[in-house]
Amino acid sequence: MNALAQLPEGAEGFIRPVGYMAKRIKAANMLEPKHIREIYSVSGHISPYFMKSRFRLKEPNAYCLFNSPAEIQAEAENGGVDLEGAAAFYYEAYSREFVEGACVWQSSETNWDGLKQIAPPVEPVFRGFDAVTYCGGNDAECSTLSCNYMAHETPDAVNAYCLFDTFETAVENLEKERIIAEPGPYRLLAVYTVRAPWE
Repeated sequence: MNALAQLPEGAEGFIRPVGYMAKRIKAANMLEPKHIREIYSVSGHISPYFMKSRFRLKEPNAYCLFNSPAEIQAEAENGGVDLEGAAAFYYEAYSREFVEGACVWQSSETNWDGLKQIAPPVEPVFRGFDAVTYCGGNDAECSTLSCNYMAHETPDAVNAYCLFDTFETAVENLEKERIIAEPGPYRLLAVYTVRAPWE
């Protein structure tokens, strides 16, 4: 299963790789429904990034992510950060974003030319789609399902990782504004776990 296979035929836009991140995964003790086991959100509010701030990145890509797990490892070594126990994630993004209130999809302002150096993922496992706010540009802000507890509003739509299983379900819940809790626009990112060199 992968995100590209889920894009409906004839849909506007496209799904493309946007980068990697390492995170320290937290259990979903505070969330309903109870079938959510862990938080695999794109944002770092509950399951934090491996370092305190991505703004310390020397050369972030156009999505403020790393182009490969090797770049993550080098950054961690340079910063004296131990990656033991950190999980590696690979992301793909839908090229259009949802504007709440107006209930319209528009092309994002992503610099896709700045995302051409992303390494192919090793042993990717698709985990689901996350709906993420990007009101400040290309840095992830809030993953509304987990950060704003909006999974409580859509218990039958989310999986064990607090993500939507399908692109269609994610789109439906955005367009019906069931998960709107922060200023948008909202972007849909496909979330994969991958094998990393530090594992």
